[in-house]
Amino acid sequence: MKLSYFSVVDHYADGPRERSQLYAEVVDQAVLAEQLGFEAVWFAEHHFVDYGIVPNPAVLLSHIAARTRRVRLGPAISVLPFRDPRLAAEDYAMLDQLSGGRVVLGIGSGYVAPEYAGFGLDFADKHQRYDEALDALRRLLAGERVSLEGQFVRMKDVRLNVLPRQRPLPIAVATGQLPTVPVIARQGDALLFMIYSMCNHVDEAAAAVSSFRAARAAAGMDPAGRTVSAGIHTHVGETDAD
Repeated sequence: MKLSYFSVVDHYADGPRERSQLYAEVVDQAVLAEQLGFEAVWFAEHHFVDYGIVPNPAVLLSHIAARTRRVRLGPAISVLPFRDPRLAAEDYAMLDQLSGGRVVLGIGSGYVAPEYAGFGLDFADKHQRYDEALDALRRLLAGERVSLEGQFVRMKDVRLNVLPRQRPLPIAVATGQLPTVPVIARQGDALLFMIYSMCNHVDEAAAAVSSFRAARAAAGMDPAGRTVSAGIHTHVGETDAD
């Protein structure tokens, strides 16, 4: 088992800490995570609310990349329906080059309806928007010249001028529903989930891991060939009381 550091970077407007201070503390924690041997640092993408104040994780991660050398860097997640897949592909391909090939691209469709409203998007369309964006993203990151005519994603004869250093770029897909775990496994991607949103108890996380590995095996892939990353709230102190 490997440990990573994840933060929503939630800001409390009525508190004494300014946004700039929170960003600085988060960056320092990421640097410390590398020094302590953590595997990766992950940051959530959120918009328009102080619940999370990282609207573009690639910007924060690029700053952390300049202060670290080993730790892997990932959004958890990049919300694909909110961003043109051409821009998302460019952001993380460039970050992978700048970081020396340390990106793990966490992706998903998002779950906060007010954020969809802020972008003028219909929450009911999120799955189709995500599917079309993911198809384009994969092809662009692979270096293909892409033409698409979807309902939400359209492009003609587009190819990135910056490709990721890692080929292929590792992708980790987030879900909050156990039935989707085998689907992600069969696609060949890694898995991300938050234990509190998919399980009633931490012990139930084992079912997600087993489902993921079984689906990979049934598809002829190494059951342990992709990572399962489970997020859990952790409180740190010198004593249990702290």
